Amino acid sequence: MRGKPALAQVNAPLDAQKVTGFVLVTGSPQLIFQKDEDKGIWYFYGTIPFSPWVLPGDYKVRVMVYTAHDPPHYVEMKVTLK
Repeated sequence: MRGKPALAQVNAPLDAQKVTGFVLVTGSPQLIFQKDEDKGIWYFYGTIPFSPWVLPGDYKVRVMVYTAHDPPHYVEMKVTLK
């Protein structure tokens, strides 16, 4: 697949049930984060495909954290694709 490799890390609780995200643009795929217990982080590594909607520039990413005890909560962050 043609695209740009991307790595995102978030400091979510390690006991979270799941961590997902998406770029706030039309057609963004869901980003599924993996847990790295040794480093104490959740991370996403994948390829951002080239498309008419994803060009070099600044984007906002929303990351959702799901836990057993609290309602889902999210954080938004700016990312730059070059």
